[in-house]
Amino acid sequence: MRLGFSIFELVVVIGLIAAIAGFSVVFTTTAIRGQEFDRVRAIIHSELAAARSDTISGTNDSAWGVAFSPNAATRFQGATFATRNAAMDRTTSFGNAVTISGATEIDFVRPHGIPVTSSTVRISDGFRFSFITVTAAGAIDIR
Repeated sequence: MRLGFSIFELVVVIGLIAAIAGFSVVFTTTAIRGQEFDRVRAIIHSELAAARSDTISGTNDSAWGVAFSPNAATRFQGATFATRNAAMDRTTSFGNAVTISGATEIDFVRPHGIPVTSSTVRISDGFRFSFITVTAAGAIDIR
């Protein structure tokens, strides 16, 4: 009759625990990255819709737009980002897990809220990507 565990049995159990912990870290990291990706996409869509709505309603009697950098989006008041009223800027920064590319700014024209040009913004987290397009008619399309 034996009492206790052999060293082999202990190594196997510790190895299984380590493998399970390793997989948990990978799956958790992937899930967090996916949530950040979805959050950034939703925020960009929301900021574009708000800028278009502000332009149509004539908020502060001005046109509105959204400017993009690799890790941020800024909703601004004005015909262009260069000529904006910086006091009205609303900047949302994103972590380095997600990058934004494509159009650097989308400007909406009063009174109908159509963009100056049809534009596309690309969102990527290194594994997935999505495109948000503002059509010539002002519709915001997510693909």
